[in-house]
Amino acid sequence: MEKLKGPDPARRDLVYRWLNGYIGELKEGLTTEQMQIAFLTEQIYQYRVNVCNRAHLDFEDKDMEAIINTFERLNRLCAELMYNHGWIDGALTVQE
Repeated sequence: MEKLKGPDPARRDLVYRWLNGYIGELKEGLTTEQMQIAFLTEQIYQYRVNVCNRAHLDFEDKDMEAIINTFERLNRLCAELMYNHGWIDGALTVQE
């Protein structure tokens, strides 16, 4: 029996970038979930613009940047965890 190598970090990164709209050429074939992600990402951006305008903050205010960057890191960690768990579940199913 072939030994499984473990989750592929490059594929995990590709999936993350694809699902979050960072790979523009794939946007034509988006699933419903991917369109929802793109919509929510655009909403976050618009809310940031609104808050900055209302509070008379520069769009690149360090605290606003920190909030967005922290959410992006959280999203990345959750996505990696979900990918790894999915890979492990799939690998266990194959071995059974």
